[in-house]
Amino acid sequence: MRLWVGFPHFFGHVSSQDFTYAVGVVENVAGVMVFLLPRFAPYVVGCWLGGIITNLVIISAVRGGHANVFWDIALRDFGLLLTALASARLAVVYAPNPFRRASTQPDGGRVTMNPGPPVHDACGLTGLVRANPANDDGRKPEPATPSGGGSVHLAGHALP
Repeated sequence: MRLWVGFPHFFGHVSSQDFTYAVGVVENVAGVMVFLLPRFAPYVVGCWLGGIITNLVIISAVRGGHANVFWDIALRDFGLLLTALASARLAVVYAPNPFRRASTQPDGGRVTMNPGPPVHDACGLTGLVRANPANDDGRKPEPATPSGGGSVHLAGHALP
């Protein structure tokens, strides 16, 4: 049973090997896009994988039984789809946005770890001080707690 009888003739006289080469070119271009535009291209890759998964599920459901079904490949591609979406979510946080103007904040709004300058206590031991952005009047910052070791600054706001 075919879902669309005209599909094998849709591309004219293109051999299956040439069609596979074209698919390989599209997938390589998608890989380069993920490298160059990590905030947007993983969604394109996710749509591509979603199409592959849909195709494999339809073929496996139509054939039925246990012969010539592709559930395992569809499941693998579903894992790749989740990886592409996770990559896109991570890129939203960590990759620069090429379409946004430069930030007006001095640190660019990036998450940075500021351990603070080293200080020497009365015994000559070196420790870390907790950098406090509200303490910019020249006063000596408080020493960090032994379990501490610094503070995280997000867009100019100190986080404990």
